[in-house]
Amino acid sequence: MSRIFYSLFIKAALALSPIKEYFIKLPIFFQIGLLSIFVVSSHHLPTSFSFA
Repeated sequence: MSRIFYSLFIKAALALSPIKEYFIKLPIFFQIGLLSIFVVSSHHLPTSFSFA
């Protein structure tokens, strides 16, 4: 379940990211770190900035 969510989140992040070429070149642990920071920060952002 979490693996499916992770792959979907990666695809969404790559589709929405203007720096996706740079993101792909990052090591996997950097990607996980950035995604976790994004997930944590998205809970504190205004609703207008949310993708949902």
